[in-house]
Amino acid sequence: MGRHSNVFRYSGATKRRSAQQKFQFGKINAAHHTCDETSAHVVGPMLSGQENLGPLDLTELSQARKRAENYQQRLYGLQKKLKRSQKRVETQAEDLGKKATYIGDLEDEIAHLMKESEVMMSKMTLQAEGRVEDRKQLHSLKAKIKRVPNHIVNAMKTTIVDGPSLQLKNNGIIPDDTCSLINDLIAEDGVNPERVLSVLNRMANHLGVPVEGSVSDRSTKRIVLEGGAAAKMQVVQCIKNAKGLTISGDGTTHKNNNLESHHATVIDENNHKTQFFLGIQMAVNHTSETQLEGWVDLVDDLYSIYKHSPHCQSGEDARDFWITVTGMHTDHAEDQKKLFQLLQTWKQRCEHEKRGEETILKSTPHELLDILFKVSQEAIINAGGMASWENLSQNQRKTHHDEAFCRFAFELGEAEFMKLDDSQKKNIDLLIWAGCCMHKEMNAFKGGCTHMSRWWEENGISGPIKMYNRDNAAAADLGAGTAAAKRAEDRTQGGAIKVSSLAGAVFRHKDWKHGQQDTLRYFWDLEMGFTLCFPDTSNTQFQSHAEACAIIITYLDLILQFLSYVEQNKAS
Repeated sequence: MGRHSNVFRYSGATKRRSAQQKFQFGKINAAHHTCDETSAHVVGPMLSGQENLGPLDLTELSQARKRAENYQQRLYGLQKKLKRSQKRVETQAEDLGKKATYIGDLEDEIAHLMKESEVMMSKMTLQAEGRVEDRKQLHSLKAKIKRVPNHIVNAMKTTIVDGPSLQLKNNGIIPDDTCSLINDLIAEDGVNPERVLSVLNRMANHLGVPVEGSVSDRSTKRIVLEGGAAAKMQVVQCIKNAKGLTISGDGTTHKNNNLESHHATVIDENNHKTQFFLGIQMAVNHTSETQLEGWVDLVDDLYSIYKHSPHCQSGEDARDFWITVTGMHTDHAEDQKKLFQLLQTWKQRCEHEKRGEETILKSTPHELLDILFKVSQEAIINAGGMASWENLSQNQRKTHHDEAFCRFAFELGEAEFMKLDDSQKKNIDLLIWAGCCMHKEMNAFKGGCTHMSRWWEENGISGPIKMYNRDNAAAADLGAGTAAAKRAEDRTQGGAIKVSSLAGAVFRHKDWKHGQQDTLRYFWDLEMGFTLCFPDTSNTQFQSHAEACAIIITYLDLILQFLSYVEQNKAS
């Protein structure tokens, strides 16, 4: 065992070890010395006295020997592990030494660089202190260089004539010309607001004009709203100096919704006529009272917008519109005749109220005080007395007071109106009604068909063949002489109107999913090289039956040929 003790001695090391490394190596050497002394103390005496032992002692000796061998094997294994640990420690110590050397070199290099940097800083400080004027000149040159591009652009603008361009914005603001162009494209040309910008770009590209700026969809919609408000103000501004004004309107029903259209034609002092479309409004019903209410609300809206504009300086109100109205154009329906009468009464009321207010403004302070007292007294009486008046809110009191004032102004204006001569009264109350002759012509066409049928009966001439439907034909054939047969005979018609109605049901059905309208257009395109749209006889449309008869007479051969194709293609 003594020969292994020298292995753990570090003989050739010249490198310095740290205190922790020295402590670890000391523990390892102490452990080796302890193992050597123990083995020498135990094994030596056992081997020297072996010849004097008995059988029992030999057995114990053999077992002790085996234990000693096991101890030696375990000790040998521990020695191997210790050698490997020693090698790892030596390797780590070598690496630490190399790193320590590298760190030392870095510290020397850093110290050298620090000295050089101090020298450079001192030199730079001296140069900076000595070149203050140079730095100022450099800053001035840099500023001049930055201004060079702007000088070039300005020089180009002054020397080169720019070509035409479409400016959609001017300093971020959409100019009035662009707004007018957008409104015209949408209102007059039917361009979708979301497609306005693309249309402008396409037009400019074809014209070779560059487009500067852009307009968003949101701005386009706002421009349309502003254009609508400007159009309403334009109507009032035009009426302001008008010599006369005529209005016209018509109504229709679409899916049980009443729609009313309104137009106005303004005649200025030079007899120049300007026509305005005042829009389409929905109505609860088509009565005369509802139509008048729609007109009044429409005009009130026009003047309400105008009052909030800087153009309103003379105190114009909606009554000026009705005072200026001198004519009305509608159809010959009874509700329109009644509407004209209601409108005439409303015109007189507005004129008398306006005249009465002008008279009140000309009153003296004493007379004005007396008028206000009468108006207040009437408002309190209409409210139910002083007790009821005290319980009303301020808005309710104002409503009663305004109504009383309007009644007083109307009565006063009516009294002043009666003082005028007849010619002045006629000029003020002038209101002419004109009815559309379209209904008269339609009634004439309808009356002609009716009288023609009567002439056949009166002269005993059999008229056109009656065209029974399936049910009436069965009733007439199977129940001859019965009430059902007589009813089928009376309800069945013949003649041109019946033929045009049946043709319209086939060639232009009111439901696009039924009928042969599409097939007929393809057939006419194939046979004639162009298409025709058959008149809409299923709706109440002016001259639809007359136009249908003209098409049937003109293209009778082709229509019969087409009907034969339809019959051949029918499965049932």
